[in-house]
Amino acid sequence: MKLRLAYPQKLVVIENKTVYLFENKLLSAPLDEVVNYYIGREAVLPQEIKAVAHDVIKALLGVDESIIPFFSAEVWRKVST
Repeated sequence: MKLRLAYPQKLVVIENKTVYLFENKLLSAPLDEVVNYYIGREAVLPQEIKAVAHDVIKALLGVDESIIPFFSAEVWRKVST
């Protein structure tokens, strides 16, 4: 599955459990690190990816039910608030 999120000055692509961010340069991070950051755990991520982490999680939960087992109960609690 490939999911794209378009912003005025950047593009985010989620593919094969990796998040790619195109904004003047290419940045990438493993999806599990983005999830860790989203739920408040330590994660090594570029600031630009941290800025879109919430949108990445919301988009994935909204379009691909096969990804649901990948997310922990902590993600579900945070999303539902």
